[in-house]
Amino acid sequence: MESKSWTKKFVCIAGRRLGKSTLGFIICAEEAIRTPKSNIIFVVPVLKNIDRYVSEIARDVFADCPSSLRPEYYPQKTIYKFANGSQIFCVGSSNQSYENLRGARINLAVVDEAQRNEDLEIIIDEVIMPSLMDSNGCMMIYGTVPRQPN
Repeated sequence: MESKSWTKKFVCIAGRRLGKSTLGFIICAEEAIRTPKSNIIFVVPVLKNIDRYVSEIARDVFADCPSSLRPEYYPQKTIYKFANGSQIFCVGSSNQSYENLRGARINLAVVDEAQRNEDLEIIIDEVIMPSLMDSNGCMMIYGTVPRQPN
């Protein structure tokens, strides 16, 4: 996070089961608590069952969170809202659902399992990067080396 002064994109490629998704969501939660009224997106490579995908991670992340800092979860929109006005929007990349993010001001974007996201280049270059400009935000991209090198 300290590197935000010289770059907006951070990439983490690591092996399976090391906790990349959990780390990404922890960073989202920390930023939401640290920066009031921030808009944060957590992009995952699914549309169906997004609630299950994220809720398992969030349950572990917020397990020992003080109640004064714990966000309220809105499952129908997969949004975590914090008392300080910050929000984490959990969105899937399939079926171009990322199009709903165009025009939003985003402080932090975390793209989880990047190698599995449909239209990754469009998501990053056409949706997320323009949304980071107003807030001087940054993006973190997590993934595992894909089975196929393409």
